[in-house]
Amino acid sequence: MWLFVLLLGISLFFSVLCSAPAETLCNQFNKCYSVHSENKDSSKPDCGDHGTLATMKSDAEVQTVLSLLSKLSDGSRRDFFRLGLELKRGTCVVQEKPLKGFVWITGGESAPSVNIWEKEVKNTCTTPRCAGVKVVWQDKPIQWRWDYDQCNTNHRYICQYTSNGTCQPLDTEVVGAVTYQTPYGINSSTLNFCPSETTATVACQGSGKLHTLYCRFTDGEYAWVGSKHPSSPCKCEPGYERNGTGECIDVDDCLQQPCEFQCVNTPGSFQCLCNTTGGYILQTDGRSCILLDPTQSASRTAPGNLTKGVPPTVQSLSEGNVRPTSTSTITQQPQGLTYSTSKLFIPLAAAVGGLVLLIALVLCVFKLYFRKSGTTSTKDDNLKAEENKSKTETEEKTSIIRV
Repeated sequence: MWLFVLLLGISLFFSVLCSAPAETLCNQFNKCYSVHSENKDSSKPDCGDHGTLATMKSDAEVQTVLSLLSKLSDGSRRDFFRLGLELKRGTCVVQEKPLKGFVWITGGESAPSVNIWEKEVKNTCTTPRCAGVKVVWQDKPIQWRWDYDQCNTNHRYICQYTSNGTCQPLDTEVVGAVTYQTPYGINSSTLNFCPSETTATVACQGSGKLHTLYCRFTDGEYAWVGSKHPSSPCKCEPGYERNGTGECIDVDDCLQQPCEFQCVNTPGSFQCLCNTTGGYILQTDGRSCILLDPTQSASRTAPGNLTKGVPPTVQSLSEGNVRPTSTSTITQQPQGLTYSTSKLFIPLAAAVGGLVLLIALVLCVFKLYFRKSGTTSTKDDNLKAEENKSKTETEEKTSIIRV
């Protein structure tokens, strides 16, 4: 029983291994091609649900197939690869035609400009035949010929797949190692064009951090999506730099002395502070300080944190607020740094008014005092005048009596 299970597992393993493509190549015409080993279990090639046996109807398709086969240059032998070219039962060979009566399984008898057969095609109208391409490895460029065999014979074969569009491959010098998985179930690390819906797994150099990108139609074209920086997903965020092990670490921005008064380094950025106790506030550039002018009627607020390349929003610096992200908008009103001249004017006006009232009161008191003093002096003079008059009259009466 265990031996049977073991043999079944080995059989499944080799069946999967044999059906897996040896090489894959995509072109700018939204087509991908893959080379497969012969199918040991069946003479029928298996291109999956999304593919068909490849065609070589034009010179462009010939060049793509030869470029794919050049990756397999593994000796000096002549190898045959089956294509989607068939002579069906009941169809006769036509020697005058370039393809000798063979037709493509996708339809038609279109042929490239060069059509040379490896061997003479025997005339038949009853026996089905399957054709392909035979290549000679030692020749540069690779030499090829049409060839055919019985359809029930196992051979290596070439599949083709059609997509709606393609994405450019990722630059491995920028992103690190990349593995592409096409929607056809084909994995490769060397695609020169990536069909739509391809998944790219990026392993960043040094850190080994994985990123997953997808080839999707966006903004009118096919492009990689799934990361803030699709073209360079391993790029460090602003304010960080990669160390020797590939990790992104924070840069101490305060070493560049960007602030006029005081600098506080924050993750990915920095924060400038001013001497608020001395009446200074941060200007709109987020770096320099200015002395608050109490004569202005409008209240002044101190801008807060400074993100690299982005002007800061209004925020209190005296409370040690955490640096916001570049997309954050801070609406908090600062405390301790908002001044209004009305708050200074009211006490000052009250003091001046009190002083004026006090002076007026003192003047009134003096005025009343001097008025009273003048009245008293007049009364005394009148009394003295009356006394003198009475005395004079008495003296005169006395003089008359004596006489």
